[in-house]
Amino acid sequence: MHPRWMADFEDANWDLAIIYSGNQTQYACPQCVHLEVNKGAKWLLVYGFTQSTAWQNEYQHRYSMVYVPDDDILQTTATINRVFNIHAQHGLLLSQPVLCSWLESHTASWDMVKGPTTVLRYTNFVEIMVPLFSMSVFNSTVISTMSHAETGWGLDWLWPFLLGCPSEKIAIIDEVCVIHPKAQLQPPTKASMYAKGHSPGAEECGQYARFGYDADAARDYGMPMRVAKRLGQLWQPWYEDMLQQAGLQVDSSYIPVEREVKLMVNTSLHLQHVQQSQAAMLQAPPAVLRTNLVVVTGHPTWLPANANATWDLVIIQHPSAVSPSPACLLTFTSSAVGRYQQLWQLMQSEEWKELHTEQYQYIYLPDSDVYHAAEQIDRMFEMMAQYDLLMAHPSVCSDLESDSHLMDMLKRQPTNVLRYTTAVDILAPLFDMAFFQDSVVNTLHNATYGHGLQWLWPFLIGYAPRRIAVLDEVCIVHPRDDLQAALRSSLQLQSRKQSLALKPKPRWRSFLAQTKQSWTGSEKLPHRAQYSAEALSTAPGGDYLPMRAPGGREAQQEIEIQLKYFGYKAELYGVKHRSADLVETVFQPWYQDMLDMGSIQVSAIPSWHHLAVRKPEGGVHLSTSASHPFSDLSVLQQS
Repeated sequence: MHPRWMADFEDANWDLAIIYSGNQTQYACPQCVHLEVNKGAKWLLVYGFTQSTAWQNEYQHRYSMVYVPDDDILQTTATINRVFNIHAQHGLLLSQPVLCSWLESHTASWDMVKGPTTVLRYTNFVEIMVPLFSMSVFNSTVISTMSHAETGWGLDWLWPFLLGCPSEKIAIIDEVCVIHPKAQLQPPTKASMYAKGHSPGAEECGQYARFGYDADAARDYGMPMRVAKRLGQLWQPWYEDMLQQAGLQVDSSYIPVEREVKLMVNTSLHLQHVQQSQAAMLQAPPAVLRTNLVVVTGHPTWLPANANATWDLVIIQHPSAVSPSPACLLTFTSSAVGRYQQLWQLMQSEEWKELHTEQYQYIYLPDSDVYHAAEQIDRMFEMMAQYDLLMAHPSVCSDLESDSHLMDMLKRQPTNVLRYTTAVDILAPLFDMAFFQDSVVNTLHNATYGHGLQWLWPFLIGYAPRRIAVLDEVCIVHPRDDLQAALRSSLQLQSRKQSLALKPKPRWRSFLAQTKQSWTGSEKLPHRAQYSAEALSTAPGGDYLPMRAPGGREAQQEIEIQLKYFGYKAELYGVKHRSADLVETVFQPWYQDMLDMGSIQVSAIPSWHHLAVRKPEGGVHLSTSASHPFSDLSVLQQS
């Protein structure tokens, strides 16, 4: 693959040395600084190279980093540039780029696939597939481990151990990804790296014994033996800002178990965004009406601090939580139960009729406990127009902090621009305004919390091809119920403490009883804690946190009423009843280029978890699942 790595070699910040083990007798690489022809296994060949005069006298002194990828890795000049830059920027000793997707790549560890919200993750494990070393570490520690490495098994555990598992010095880099084609996508002539009669397991045990790696030795560094642990992370800045909006941060006192991360509530971070949003709401209203409309129940924390947004804002608020909002196009007061019933009241009001909504191209209806940047809303509207969508939903950034009944469908895939689907969630849907007025408004009449609408809306347009999508280029944070409850509790306690500071201090039992009165249900903090609107209005920023919709029997009743009323029969269009299926994917251009580099293409997508991939020349399929009814769009067009 290396000639493809060098497609833009004039822009490279690295030199290439090749140890050629193929069968061409006249192999040449004019751009390489070093070329030798030899037969053998990767790590033994690299070890031999480090014993050469060229290495000893020149290369080890000239270069500051060494990258040793497998020969079947798909990557570009820019990819390798970026890996070196990030390794140097963060002072890493040992690192690797992640794999773009489990769709086409092989890895022994699921955690090695590109993370959607992190720049990098600190770990105690780096795979032997694409390791990057600082030259000092490579010379002092790594070279000696290669002398008996026929397959390299065990080196990925051994290297971090020999370095002493230093804090924030070993990482997998999510900012950059590569493709390691699965065996089915490899050329049929590719030779096995395993010599006949050689035992990789015996080699691994021999390496551990040679360098003293065992459970007791690993424990000296606070690590279990051969267990990958996530030891920290560097968040993408936009994601960290969204966590702060939601009043969340990583609990630094928590020691991760394997790949887990624990979040804690920080009300001060949340209230900073509340105050910024309140300041934005006091700004003068826009001089001219914009092209898009956002309608939200409650006061969001993501209002723009400038007038450059492409959308106007309508807020629906409870009578007990009235706040001045001159920057909003309309502030509508409703005491209805459920945000979709509140939306219905708004749509029937005289205030709505006076808005001249026909001038708006798109409308966005986020839940008020959805968090994102104002700029992301602009991008959503741009994508609606760019791809001529009738309805869409932003992806969910991560299941670390967020929940959704459609998480399999909504979880962000960083290799995609968008995915065409058969459903959209009710959390934060976007609509073409004409479609919204003609079809969606009617579905709100019987809606309380919106249960069932996620299946109904796509049905009403006959699952029109390429008009319904999840937007992976934009993602939201929707905190889990337990995190929402913790933030509500923290805000309530903070408010009580502030008010009690001005009064004679009550006994603790009296204070505790007074606090518990704001909870509905059990006095013990429930998983789905719900607070009265009156109690919430007394907390700083409390009106920003709505009560969550009930589940169970009430949700099921609402679903059945809605689907029966509108004659929902997905089977008429070849779609499974109440399904959220993937129809087609639009990949990021850089990812599509890498697939093309390896002659890999998506041929059919039967479900979220079994994606079929093939090489056009050989017709190799990675899935034997039946084709999705929309893999041939003529099926839908005939319907």
